[in-house]
Amino acid sequence: MTVKHRMALPGFTGTDLPPDGDQFIRDTFATHYSKEFVHPLRAALDIRYSRITLVARDGRERMTIDTDLTFGGTDGQVDTGPTRFILETKSENGRGIADRLLRGEHTRPSGRCSKYCLGQAALGRVARFNHFLPTLRRLGLDGTARAAQRMGVPAAPA
Repeated sequence: MTVKHRMALPGFTGTDLPPDGDQFIRDTFATHYSKEFVHPLRAALDIRYSRITLVARDGRERMTIDTDLTFGGTDGQVDTGPTRFILETKSENGRGIADRLLRGEHTRPSGRCSKYCLGQAALGRVARFNHFLPTLRRLGLDGTARAAQRMGVPAAPA
C-alpha cells in the first residue's frame, strides 16, 4: 500500500521550493520516520505526462494510463511521444478485469517502472540501470541508446 501526502503549491515553477513546501516535506518525513530530515532539497528531474484514471464503479479496481512522458533537466530532455504509455492496474491480488484482459492479449507486465528511475537512466545520469533497460526499450526513450552506450549494452534495434 502506498500512502501519499500532497500539498498544493499554486504558482510553483519547479525550481525553488517555497518555505512552506520545504517545511511540509520535513514535517511529513519526521511524522513517518520519527526522525528529522536534515538533507538539503533541490530539483533533480522534471517529469511531465498526461494521465487518465479509470475507476471501477465498485471502487475495488482502477487503472492509470500515463502518456506523453517527458523527462528533463538542465542536461537535456527525452520523451516517449503520444503513442507510448505506461498503464498501471491496481486491484486486489492483481486479478481485476483489466488484469485479465491484458493477460488475454498476452501483454506482459514490466517488472520495473519507477518514472523517476526511468528518467534518470534515459538521460544518462546513472551508471547502473540494467533492471530498467527492458522498460526503457519498450517505451522507446530517445535517451536509451545514449545511456546503454555508457554501459556497453547494445541498443535495441529501431
